[in-house]
Amino acid sequence: MSQNKIVFWITILASLVIIALPTTLKIVEHHQEKLYLVATKKIFESALDCFYEDVCSEDITIGELKSSGYLKEDVVNPKTKMFFSNDLVLVYENNQFQFKK
Repeated sequence: MSQNKIVFWITILASLVIIALPTTLKIVEHHQEKLYLVATKKIFESALDCFYEDVCSEDITIGELKSSGYLKEDVVNPKTKMFFSNDLVLVYENNQFQFKK
């Protein structure tokens, strides 16, 4: 191959990498955020069901949700690839549950 063809193909490949890599990373990051929202929504909805049926108080753990039957299975935290801890406390504030800080 001539020198011009090599430079041409290297330029094309470098351009593709410069365009594709950041886009791919953004897509993966956005997907991870959505997975986290889905996982936490499952937990929060289970806590709300338990709270509205007067079975649970304003502070509840994931383990208590499981033992009372409102959360049927372990929920995986997509950020850590591990299950949410049974000791994780949820607090009811402003008409919604959130993780205790």
